[in-house]
Amino acid sequence: TPLRQMPDEPETIINSEYQSLLNQNQGKRGQKYTKDSKCICCGEPVRCIKTVNGVKYYASDCRKCNNYKNKYGLNSVEVGWLYFLQGGICANPGCTNKAGAIDHCHRTDELRDVLCQSCNISLGQLNEDPQRMAGLIQYTAIHSAVS
Repeated sequence: TPLRQMPDEPETIINSEYQSLLNQNQGKRGQKYTKDSKCICCGEPVRCIKTVNGVKYYASDCRKCNNYKNKYGLNSVEVGWLYFLQGGICANPGCTNKAGAIDHCHRTDELRDVLCQSCNISLGQLNEDPQRMAGLIQYTAIHSAVS
């Protein structure tokens, strides 16, 4: 499934469930983020962005979501939208782990869906080669029947 596009005007389309998720992770607008704050897009702990005179200042997003912004140009609402569309679960139909990595094609750099870390790493290790994946499925079936 190709990556679903964020609507041009998300604020007119985002339903109350998604808005509730954003509010739950973000808290009130203008809130001072602390070490206990959660990322506004994925709910993971936020990152410390600077320390001034011993006071730590925290960002509204975690390191991973900030990397998405730098690497793919996605802002926190767009990343949150991707997680929301999948219910926060890995896009691999055979997996129920929490989604945690935006998958992309290594040949074209086109973004796809959000996978769990394990599926994303496995896909990369297998060079996205369907023949190798099919071979491992056969291999696993043979050896799990014997065990």
